[in-house]
Amino acid sequence: MSDVTDLGGDVPRGTGVRVWTLGHSHHPLALVLERLAEQSIQCVVDVRSRPYARHASHFNRPELEASLPGAGLLYVWLGDKLGQRPAGDRFYDAEGYTLYDELLKEAWFMKAIGLLEHKAARERIALLCLEEEPERCHRWALIGKLLSDRGAQVLHVRRDGRVQSQQEIDYVAGVAQNSLFAEERVWRSPEPMWDMRTRSGPGDQAPEDDFDDSPYST
Repeated sequence: MSDVTDLGGDVPRGTGVRVWTLGHSHHPLALVLERLAEQSIQCVVDVRSRPYARHASHFNRPELEASLPGAGLLYVWLGDKLGQRPAGDRFYDAEGYTLYDELLKEAWFMKAIGLLEHKAARERIALLCLEEEPERCHRWALIGKLLSDRGAQVLHVRRDGRVQSQQEIDYVAGVAQNSLFAEERVWRSPEPMWDMRTRSGPGDQAPEDDFDDSPYST
């Protein structure tokens, strides 16, 4: 496996590279592999903070590390750097949403973005998370937006095999510049990631609740 230590120093912006994404949404592994094969993906980059699925154990990190190479795929987990549940109050607002601008201030986060660009320039990579709908996931709201702003083409693979661009999802979600629903908004996670009342969040869940399909997960 690879991690962000594979690259030393800064890496260039990702102008011209392509990055695919998809959400497993507890589908059979065979379906996900079929969608990856349709796009000739070579490397799966898992961006879940908690790479475990209570109701679909075939998407647990150890199982993917064992099964994907047999399908000719490299598996890389970067959820510790690119997941949307970083440790620290400064990364969350009063409602528990992750504040993306705060993440962009961190060198470890930007270096991981650089690693994605580096890998995408050399092989076809797909980001893996939970939600099937990109507009509900940080692979669109955070990583996809940042990569797109830096010059990459970001493509979201759907369950039925459709492929939607970052710009298409922007419009669906009402954040495209020409969308009828566009408005000024804080750049934050689509859903709360931390319960600010109980202070439960990253690192505070019991091990048996440490799954990507539990509240405050990805």
